[in-house]
Amino acid sequence: MSAPGSLVQRALIATGSALQHGWSRLASLLVGQVASYGPEYCWLTDEKHAEHIVQRNGKNPHPGSVARVRRRLIEEGVIKGKRIFPGQTICKAARAPSAHGVVRCAVNWDRLGVHDPMKGPGARHKAAEARPKHIASVQPHAHNAALASEFEAMAREATTVQDRRTSVREQAEDAAMYESVKRTRPPH
Repeated sequence: MSAPGSLVQRALIATGSALQHGWSRLASLLVGQVASYGPEYCWLTDEKHAEHIVQRNGKNPHPGSVARVRRRLIEEGVIKGKRIFPGQTICKAARAPSAHGVVRCAVNWDRLGVHDPMKGPGARHKAAEARPKHIASVQPHAHNAALASEFEAMAREATTVQDRRTSVREQAEDAAMYESVKRTRPPH
């Protein structure tokens, strides 16, 4: 998951719970993304969801796949969804009506079997304190053991790719330097 809403802890709890309930990786990441937008509704389009979700191969899923998974999650009651047609107001906080149709989604925490971290006395204050300053410093929640190992593997893979890029860049620079020195030497 990259660049979801600002409530990363909420997203990790929802993603881990969806994985524990047997949902696919794409479905659990979509649940986490919807959860990351807070107790109010998330009204991203399927294309925007697909841009923020990254698969194991580093590519984004097709928006049609995201739409299919979203519809199935709504049918199963994991997320609540309501169709907003063009010209309708998305929510009370929206500045203007929707210029195009979207599906407004929210996580059904009862169906996931976990407590919403944004509910309860002082929850907003606790969530603000728990919110990381940078996404890279987020520690997975204790309920997300399977997800934590997956995050660690993704971080190792990203480090390996960065190291590979650095070594390839250094080799290219060395080769370019060798070629420039070779050209400047007089023939024997």
